[in-house]
Order: sequence, then structure tokens, then C-alpha cells
Amino acid sequence: MHLYLQMVAAWEKGADVVLASIVETRGSTYRKTGAELIVDSFGHCLGQLSGGCLEHDIIERSLRLMRTDRSFELLEYLNYSTDDPFADTGSGCRGDMRILLSRTDWLRPYASQLSQALKQKRRLVHATVVNGPDHLLGRRVLLLDGKPLHLDSGLERIADALLTCSHSGLLVDRWTGATLYCQQVPPLRQLLLAGAGSDTVPVARLAASLDYEVHVCDFRPANLIRSRFAPAEVILHQTGRNRDEVEQVIASFSPDTPLVAMSHNLEYDRIFVEAAVNQGMRYIGLLGNQSRLKMVAAAIRPELAARIHCPVGLPLGAETAEEIAFSIVSEVLAYTKTIGKEGDDGI
Repeated sequence: MHLYLQMVAAWEKGADVVLASIVETRGSTYRKTGAELIVDSFGHCLGQLSGGCLEHDIIERSLRLMRTDRSFELLEYLNYSTDDPFADTGSGCRGDMRILLSRTDWLRPYASQLSQALKQKRRLVHATVVNGPDHLLGRRVLLLDGKPLHLDSGLERIADALLTCSHSGLLVDRWTGATLYCQQVPPLRQLLLAGAGSDTVPVARLAASLDYEVHVCDFRPANLIRSRFAPAEVILHQTGRNRDEVEQVIASFSPDTPLVAMSHNLEYDRIFVEAAVNQGMRYIGLLGNQSRLKMVAAAIRPELAARIHCPVGLPLGAETAEEIAFSIVSEVLAYTKTIGKEGDDGI
């Protein structure tokens, strides 16, 4: 589940939440700027910023922050720029990391908007003043598709500057001299699977463990039993072997959403693949060999059929259902990591 949806879920349980964000790194670090985790008032930590070296301290400091009237705290972990043995965490990473602990009380009134925006893959950006004039410290802004949902006084010009910010990081406002940390909230990852056979189950479980929102379609009701996929939470769609139904399902997803057709039914896979191609989906995987691809893609222009990943998955020599699932999800993840990058035209 997306970290921000987990934050909303924690609020719904009555918990206070601190968001920990890496705002700057130097040298070798486990995670880079923009990575986040949350700590709730029950002491639960979701997400990871290090290999386990820092999380215990982050939890303690987050719980301490919740007991104060301060809205944020900046932490420094120095393994690169100091020879002080008391500053070095002893991890061996030889990197510096600055982490912003931020209370999320101010975000809580926007819980429903956050959830909706993530599911609709709309752009969310928030920023906090972490240095500069005292009267601006701790002030915040939250933008949805470039428009303010929350805007503390004094940050009007800063909100305009955030429109040009394309990545997470520290920035200095030239009007006020304030330093802000700007967080680009990553979009919700989704994966669409056509087919709910036994070999789909490990794909769904593995993808869900990587925080994909997994949607599974099948025309066979007996396959669409939620307990088959436990402990993964998946969204099930009973979709007939009907072009109109399939096109309606495909149209509800962003073109960036990866599709894997693995129903073991030629007609069903063909309808899904053709609909995905027609709607411009940028990653389409098909279980099977090149002979099966020729049958499934018979009505698709050759230059478009050539972009279909068949056999789907990285060439790992996989044999078992679990190994095949690993190869499929690895390739899907590699594609997902390219979205929005320079030169990104799908893989």
C-alpha cells in the first residue's frame, strides 16, 4: 500500500503520525533524497530510510516530537564528513544524511483529497520551511495539480515557485531567503493482471509486497476468490470475454499502468492486449512464447506488436510459478522506475 494511504489509515485509527523524509545526502547512503517513512503514535514504523541502522533512533525522536509543540525537527547522521567517533553511526555506509521529521496534523484535514488524488494519479507536492526568518519556520504549503489545497500565510510567492520544482529536495526562496524542503509525492503504483489462475497468485502477492495496488481480472468467478490471494490485498474484477467490458476496464487506468495478460485463454488475452494497445498502454506483457504472441497480436500492427513483452519477465531461466512471478514483477518494476525519467518512452 502507498505510504500516504498507510498514513491515512493510521489517522483513521486515531493515531498521530510523523513523516520522516530524507532532505539531503552526501556520499554513499542506503536511500536518497525524497525517500520517506512514517512513525505513528503507537510506535509503528512503515517504510525504510536505511538498512536498519537509523530507524530505531528515528522512531524515538518521532515519538518525542509528538509530545512537544514543535512541528518539525531536522536530524543529521554523519558518516562521511566527520571523523568524530560519536557522530559516526558505525554503519560503514560512509554517507551523510539529513532527515526532516514532520508532524502531519496539518495534512490530516485533507485525508480524503490525498486518497483521491493518489488513486487518480494527480500531482501532489508539499513543502515545509526548515530554515530562514523565524516567522516563516514550520509553515507549509500543499499543492494539488499546481493549485493550493493548504497555504500558510507568507508563502504565496513560494507556492508559485514550487510549480517549477520537478523533484524532491531543498530549495531557497529568493524573495524571503527561506529554505524549504519540497516533497514530490510519488504516484500510486498499479498493476493490472488479466487472468486469475494459480500462477497469477504469486505475481499478485509479490507485486503487493512492493506496494503495487494490484487489480486482477477474470471471466471465471471461481478464480475471483479473495482468500486465494491472501495475505495480499487485491482488487478483483469479473470481466467477461467481451470487448466493451474490457475496454471499459482498461480506460479506467493510466496509460503508465503495466498490464500482464496471463489468463491461459487465447481469446481473453487477445481482447486485453488489443484494448491495451488501442488505449496506448506503455507496458504490455504476455505470458507464453512467440507463437502465442503471433496468435494474440494477429490484428495488431507489427511495429506495435513488437513492443509487447513476450515472453513476459526478465530472462532468469525461471521454471516454477514463484520463479516466473519473480521474473515478471522484476521486469514490471524496472519499467515502473523509468516512468517520468528523461527519455522515458516505455520499455
